[in-house]
Amino acid sequence: MRVLLLTDEDITHGADGYRVRVLSELTEATKRGIHFTVLSFQHMRHLSSFAGALEYSRLIRSLGCDVIVVWVFPHFSNRLLFRLVRSYKAFWLKRILKGFHVKLIHCHSCPEVAHLALMSKTHHHLPIVFDLHGAPEERSFLYHTRSKSIAEEAERVDKQVLRSAEAVVCVSSSLSRHVQTKFFARRTLVIPCAVDTRLFRFSSAHRDRLRSQWNLKDDQPVFVYSGGTQTYQQLDVMARLFREILGFLPSSKVLLLVPTSSRDAVEEMFRLAGVPSESLIVCSTDHWRVPAFLSAADIAFLIRENLLINRVASPTKFAEYLACGLPVVASPYVDSVRDAIRQGGVGFLLQGQIEDSIQQLSDFTKSVITNRAEWSKKCQMYARDYLSWDYYGDELVKLYASVNA
Repeated sequence: MRVLLLTDEDITHGADGYRVRVLSELTEATKRGIHFTVLSFQHMRHLSSFAGALEYSRLIRSLGCDVIVVWVFPHFSNRLLFRLVRSYKAFWLKRILKGFHVKLIHCHSCPEVAHLALMSKTHHHLPIVFDLHGAPEERSFLYHTRSKSIAEEAERVDKQVLRSAEAVVCVSSSLSRHVQTKFFARRTLVIPCAVDTRLFRFSSAHRDRLRSQWNLKDDQPVFVYSGGTQTYQQLDVMARLFREILGFLPSSKVLLLVPTSSRDAVEEMFRLAGVPSESLIVCSTDHWRVPAFLSAADIAFLIRENLLINRVASPTKFAEYLACGLPVVASPYVDSVRDAIRQGGVGFLLQGQIEDSIQQLSDFTKSVITNRAEWSKKCQMYARDYLSWDYYGDELVKLYASVNA
């Protein structure tokens, strides 16, 4: 079976959760005999990261997939330009469908792309799998800040696709319930942002090497954050929380794995929060090297605000943390993370203001440091049992077969 994976999300940044999701799905499905053509529309504003797009294309081709990257002008604030670019995208879609024997379109998470997929469903009678990473309202808000009329059209297309697609893949149970209740999606399947547990795993050799390089003692606590520096990642809150942690564990370090371009700003943010420079380890690395750095840490951070877009999310980094044996200190506002910590005992949930949780967090941290091997094993087992692509790769291929029957 040949599947067309259709997207216009930014793919130029290696650590981006969206890009990791796409590459993971391609990797797992190709292992199971699915052939892919990837059509990726990229906005000119990302041309400064052209090398990232080339790397992305190379990675996809290394899986045995075809990939076509088409660059388009930013077009959100002008209705005429919006329609012209949409027509240009439609031209490319028709060209791909003519050149490849596509049996199904796997459409990723954006109203514009969803509109194109819907047109293909009408004219080419191809089934659609719509892969939804977040609440549709999040994207409608983004468009609304640029053009009210485009936002309204995007919302209309969202509703139409959610009701018309043969299946909607949701990254969380909360998101599945949301689109069924509000948008009447007729069939949903939950496939979280899972992890390759053969790549993301604890390594004592990497732990010993890095901690020796950083002159850390065996029992010296290391907290870690891995990911981007967008506002919703709440690094400012994380900085204040770590400052409080230094109050009861002054020898602690925080390891920050962030993009190279953000390192200086992140260091400054933590220093302004009262975290001394000697408590910071700021690094940048390729995604495939992240497991080595996570192995050197003891506890991970995942802090989000109380917003709908966070409640229905499935952060890739959560699965990666657990697979590398790291319990997670998290805010309770991501339903999938909250439920995993409560059910699996794989972390600590903050409650109320930071100060309200300090004593319990102190007890939790000391328990992890004292019983690190037991905590690590518990987290790794949870990732294997509930957040592994070994299972969800099979589910994705079964879905393809069922909608194409």
